[in-house]
Amino acid sequence: HIAVCMLPKGHNRDSIMQELAKFGIQTSMHYPNIRDFSLMSEYKYLINTPNCNEYTERCMTIPLYEDLEYDDLKYIVKSTNEFFD
Repeated sequence: HIAVCMLPKGHNRDSIMQELAKFGIQTSMHYPNIRDFSLMSEYKYLINTPNCNEYTERCMTIPLYEDLEYDDLKYIVKSTNEFFD
């Protein structure tokens, strides 16, 4: 139901998301770190989630929906690949 990308280490997700927005590509971030939920605020420093921390910094959701045209998909992939070697 969503397409989540795991960005390579060393890339800044927020700046990539901002740049993709300039290309008209809406992105988002699903599944935040459990430590960032308000319910966990008083326990946040008791929870050690190194894998979740890394995932949260590197994941990005790209468009995926039923009416997505093949040319749109190619555009999304090409635009996203501009940020990687």
